[in-house]
Amino acid sequence: MPRASGFLDQTQFDSENFFELKPALCCECKLFQIIDVPQASTIFHDSYPHLTSSSKVVVQHFRKLSQLVAEQYLRNSSAFLVEIGSNDGSLLEPILELGIRHLGVEPATDIANIAVEKGINTLVKFFGTDTALEIRKAYGPADVIIGANVIAHIPDINGLVNGVRTLLKEDGVFIFEAVYLGDLVRNTSYSQIYDEHVFNFSIESVQNIFRRHDLELFDAEKIDLQGGSMRYFLTPIGSKIISSRVTELLEEELKTGLNEVQTMDQFRKRCETSRENIINLVESIRGSGNRIAGYGAATKSTIILNYTGLDTDSLDFIVDSTSAKQGKYSPGMHIPIKSPEYFRNHYPDYTIIFPWNHFDEITRKEREYRNCGGQWILPLLSPEVRH
Repeated sequence: MPRASGFLDQTQFDSENFFELKPALCCECKLFQIIDVPQASTIFHDSYPHLTSSSKVVVQHFRKLSQLVAEQYLRNSSAFLVEIGSNDGSLLEPILELGIRHLGVEPATDIANIAVEKGINTLVKFFGTDTALEIRKAYGPADVIIGANVIAHIPDINGLVNGVRTLLKEDGVFIFEAVYLGDLVRNTSYSQIYDEHVFNFSIESVQNIFRRHDLELFDAEKIDLQGGSMRYFLTPIGSKIISSRVTELLEEELKTGLNEVQTMDQFRKRCETSRENIINLVESIRGSGNRIAGYGAATKSTIILNYTGLDTDSLDFIVDSTSAKQGKYSPGMHIPIKSPEYFRNHYPDYTIIFPWNHFDEITRKEREYRNCGGQWILPLLSPEVRH
């Protein structure tokens, strides 16, 4: 696989880097992970192309999360919140509006600068133990540390957790959201496995990893984001009462055998079936003389296209609203990326929605496409065509 967010110019085709996307399950801690992990600096660089503010759904979700955290854990006037992987400040903006002390930690300079321009206090660094010590010395310990859809991106998971424990108050709370392994397996959503998603967490693996660093899972909540995610609440051992939801969710995992090798082997077979089904559908549509495009030059598009081998003979272009991606080409398959305006002036007969979890948001935005006879394709286990 190429880097999932490695959108490139034509001049870069011959120098594109690839790596082996091999998933594995640790039989000791039960953490689902990829083995061949590219250097973080090659992914989260100055021109990292993902902006959280590009999705209204995500922005609204972050605002609700900020309000929840402020009401439950940041009532003290001196309270301090740190966000790991703060991106363009979409989550911290409501915190800033409430006048709460905060700090975003974001390694991608260009994106961090967007947050700074909003007035959000931001440190341009990777988060780890050394950064945690630096922050604690400058600001004191944190009441709350948040990581929203970013903790799975940090290869040194033990260094990350140790940094959290170093920075957190003795009764502080670490909250992170991530794609839930149970939903990934259930939905056969292999497009969630890529170079940035080093890990996919379960209740059992979170318990095992964080206990090593004197942190325990005291609550967990399923959330409807990224095609199925979990919100995890952790705190220093013994400082809070453990919610019954943790026990119930763990029992569900054990009952379904989520973290067992046999379950993963069945998942692999369904991924292969999904690949075959998508290839057959696209070949049938193209064979009838129809034009196909993609919607959303997201990491999911990179994985689906390279796993299925769908290239410029299959798709005419991919539309994306992020200006930094427009005019570039998709990783590996080198399909041109166009603007929404181009899409509206060159409607294809069929369009594959790669970020399928944003189906409702995308189709609301592109109502006219359906009115003009366009048809959407959802690249699921059994691909769906929706008129």
